[in-house]
Amino acid sequence: MVHTPLTFDLAHPGSLEKQIEGIEKNGIPDALRVDPDYRWLDWESSTRMLLDKINKMLLTFK
Repeated sequence: MVHTPLTFDLAHPGSLEKQIEGIEKNGIPDALRVDPDYRWLDWESSTRMLLDKINKMLLTFK
């Protein structure tokens, strides 16, 4: 599944409003739906990933 970001023009705040109204009226577009097999990270997993990256960075500076 390819994800297309929801974009809007910062110079025209109404463009974001139109995007939100469209989602409220028609639901989430297929391009923005999350794959049903996707696993969201929990706090424990994300913290572990962060600490692993920090440890790897520290090892490169030794």
